[in-house]
Amino acid sequence: MRKMSRIFIWICFLTLLAGFEASAQGPREMIADGTEAAETLEESFRAVLLGNEAFVCAEKWSQHKKVNATNLTELFLDDADDEEDGSMTAVADKFAVLDLDGDGEKEVILWIVVDDALDYGFEILRYQEGTVLGYTLGYREFMQLKSDGTFICAGGAADWGIAKLRFSEDACLTDRLYCVESRYNSGHKLEIQYLADGEPYSAEEFDEDVRRQDAKSDAVWYDLTEENIEDAFEQ
Repeated sequence: MRKMSRIFIWICFLTLLAGFEASAQGPREMIADGTEAAETLEESFRAVLLGNEAFVCAEKWSQHKKVNATNLTELFLDDADDEEDGSMTAVADKFAVLDLDGDGEKEVILWIVVDDALDYGFEILRYQEGTVLGYTLGYREFMQLKSDGTFICAGGAADWGIAKLRFSEDACLTDRLYCVESRYNSGHKLEIQYLADGEPYSAEEFDEDVRRQDAKSDAVWYDLTEENIEDAFEQ
């Protein structure tokens, strides 16, 4: 019986010691895992921006096709009759690197130029489980990007506001933080409403929010070169 007690005490001691070792190593392991994840994210973005790997279109309509960032024409093959004969060109002129949804991980934004037009749209690249996913936004959906990830989205003269992005499995969603909306009432009269996080507030308050938005620092846009790709991820 005495022998069994000593064995039991010895097992308890070894278990406790193992617990202390795991506790001591845990933070270091977590830091290492986090660093490795960050390197994997940045390496994947670099490979896509350099054209060494394709990104996967995330929206359902795209049928998850793969597109090379050095030739974005494939994104719009179904949009116009003259694209298939090669008369349309779509390229990424500039890019930015920001945490758009506030989850602690950066996204890459490509500024799309179609046939020399700078107001066509943007491609949002997001890293998820080893894959770089792409989400396409029209120009008016994603204007005047700021360094905190907020931007102006517009549907018309009386339908626009300050917004932020969030992501689902197959969509890039726009949350309007402060906005003005218009609609016609039952008497066919146009009504204007100002909203903050979905709740009504005044035109004066909206104007003040717009002034604060304008005062924020703009996002940094880089020309899409190999040197700038390296510099952007060192910031």
